[in-house]
Amino acid sequence: MTKKTHIINEIILHNKRLTTIWQHDYFKSKAIKHIDGLFAFNNIFSVYAYSTRKETSVTVAFARKASEKISNELAELRLFVRAKSQELNTLTDDIELLPFTPSNPHTVAFDREKLTPPNAALVKVFVAIDNYIVELNKARFNGDISPNECEAYRNHAFKQLNIKLNDIHKICINFHQIRKEQLQ
Repeated sequence: MTKKTHIINEIILHNKRLTTIWQHDYFKSKAIKHIDGLFAFNNIFSVYAYSTRKETSVTVAFARKASEKISNELAELRLFVRAKSQELNTLTDDIELLPFTPSNPHTVAFDREKLTPPNAALVKVFVAIDNYIVELNKARFNGDISPNECEAYRNHAFKQLNIKLNDIHKICINFHQIRKEQLQ
């Protein structure tokens, strides 16, 4: 059995909050810089670029460790989303009394030139969380979960995503600080 695959050039998100977690200034320009998915995407690329250099140096070795740590953080988050989706599936049934179609899609971009394995994992995390939120809304719409349960599940997913984005940011900052110290 072959898996159905499709190539994406942009991310379509169906939740305003998730959209602003990807790109903090998507809906309105903000002067304050936030840690968002797009910022993490660029930071991950920077670390990965150092990790793929052919030279053997302390910086390259540390970049490989940092890149591996980032990949592990993203894998943990993917497993969390997968487990929550499976948990939701146990709460719902196949009977769809009210047809549900997600509304208000927001298209966000990413630089395909900077697409690396860890960045692909980050994009997939956002797509997986979006799918999970759509399924939550569908379950709420069809009476499988209450609005309060839907909000609690959604908020928990956002919290985990923000924690991981901050952890990834710290890994990237730590790498660049140590890299710069090596140059001095």
